[in-house]
Amino acid sequence: MQYIELRTPKSYILSYKCLRFIKDKKIDYIYTREPRLLFFIQLYNKLFFHLKYKIIYEAHTMADGSKTEKIIEKIVSKSVNYLILITNYLKENYPKVYNCKQAKILVSPDAVDLAEFDINISQDEARKKLGLPQDRQIVLYTGHLYKWKGVDTLIEASRLLDKNILIYIVGGIRQDVEAYQAKYADYANVKFAGHKPHQEIPFWLKAADVLVLPNSGKEKISLLYTSPLKMFEYMASKRPMVASDLPSLREILNESNCLFCHPDDPGSLADSLKKVFEDKELADQISQQAFRDVDNYTWEKRVESILDFIR
Repeated sequence: MQYIELRTPKSYILSYKCLRFIKDKKIDYIYTREPRLLFFIQLYNKLFFHLKYKIIYEAHTMADGSKTEKIIEKIVSKSVNYLILITNYLKENYPKVYNCKQAKILVSPDAVDLAEFDINISQDEARKKLGLPQDRQIVLYTGHLYKWKGVDTLIEASRLLDKNILIYIVGGIRQDVEAYQAKYADYANVKFAGHKPHQEIPFWLKAADVLVLPNSGKEKISLLYTSPLKMFEYMASKRPMVASDLPSLREILNESNCLFCHPDDPGSLADSLKKVFEDKELADQISQQAFRDVDNYTWEKRVESILDFIR
């Protein structure tokens, strides 16, 4: 079995070149997350190449943008052999919206490399490595600063916490970080660390007391579609997690492996954080259960389940 993974969007020329490559290498499967690229591959194949291959299309959202995007998504979804979807909500709704009932569908959430995040380093050692204070409690968020990620809710919650608690926000493109720093310049206990190399993130997670997944409930991508990579990384780090109570996150999380808060509610988030700090037994229980649960969501197991599905 030979396959090619296609992830680069936009280029019509690339679509044609991909078909030439597929023809030369006698590829059996195409695996892609790019609907526009797949649309032109299918079009060019029908017009010029007439090659036989099977298509595996992985989707992380439903097209909520322009009319063109929705049309392309519908055409692509109806032409594929296999659909890999990251949430059960997508599985329930893709066939209804895009009329792709002929495709075989597998729900396969995102995953984590356990060896990368379950590192043998103490909290003190991690903080020393990163230059973080040893005498303060640290709440940590990693990732982008898009509105639906809920970072504003976390920052507002900081004012309801003890002054000994520091909120570290790691990630975001430079323009977003600068905008947030300007907006929240008077929030003394909020620290913006900016973008960090991915190989450094496990040390940040180990340095924290609590990890936060404060997704907003106001946008579909957060409420229904997402399967956040950071969620699995948090689970693998053996640190307690506070997360927004959303259908998308509840596909993986539950009361035994995290502490929930109401989305978009700084007071609820602050209360959940206080509970984790005050109840060490609870913090230990949810972090250990999260680590046991994440063993089901490794990249190796994800690949195995997809290969078993398409054989």
